[in-house]
Amino acid sequence: MNNEGYKYTFTEALEKCMFEDYFIRGIKFDNGYYIKKIDNTLYVVSSYFLTNAKYTMIITNSIMTQKFKVFSVANKQALNLE
Repeated sequence: MNNEGYKYTFTEALEKCMFEDYFIRGIKFDNGYYIKKIDNTLYVVSSYFLTNAKYTMIITNSIMTQKFKVFSVANKQALNLE
């Protein structure tokens, strides 16, 4: 896994996602998963489904303590699918 760009705390990444419309991804996320704002609510999204299936985000200690990256385009490179 390429750890480049994972420099934001959970709080910093959430602020980027909520207020600046970035996508975010934690360093421990499985490939293809990221967090996205949809109608002012944050969801975990899987890029493996044609419909980009969305899931309720559960906040755990693991989520809060890992580093995040932010990105504006959810492409294969950003989601570690290449």
